[in-house]
Amino acid sequence: MELDTPSYVLETQPFALALASPDYGRDFNDDGIAWILVQVQRLQPKPVLLVVHGAQAGFYQEGGDKGISHPGFAEVVAQSNLAAVISGDLHMDMDRVVHSKEVEGIHYLHIPALERTKIPDENQHTPMVRVFTVSSDDTVSVETFQVGQEQALERHHYTFSLPR
Repeated sequence: MELDTPSYVLETQPFALALASPDYGRDFNDDGIAWILVQVQRLQPKPVLLVVHGAQAGFYQEGGDKGISHPGFAEVVAQSNLAAVISGDLHMDMDRVVHSKEVEGIHYLHIPALERTKIPDENQHTPMVRVFTVSSDDTVSVETFQVGQEQALERHHYTFSLPR
């Protein structure tokens, strides 16, 4: 697959990944929100995992007001086939925050591409990497590995099932 745009969709039989790059900073303009909305609606009823740089502003309390503040994002998360929002901008210390949670049927997953700790502060840093896997039975599993250890950390394991 050749990528020639900053935002794109990877579609599989049981689900789709919509990868949306922010239009500026951590946020989207009207066109960016419209693109996400069109993609999620076009894919219905297929479950969509939305990958964005930042989560909604204020969603992770430890991150303060950082994140997506465009009011149109509320319509995106209201779509019935949106299964998860995956973001990583905050670089949260896994042991001191709530990094994975379900809110109103949507799973919010903190999976930073670059491992480093900024939130809630930089005073304590435990290097960790997160990986998510979608299995053939529609189970999404998020595993967290501490750098230097071979086994995933059970205390940070998170799973859910995609709707069929």
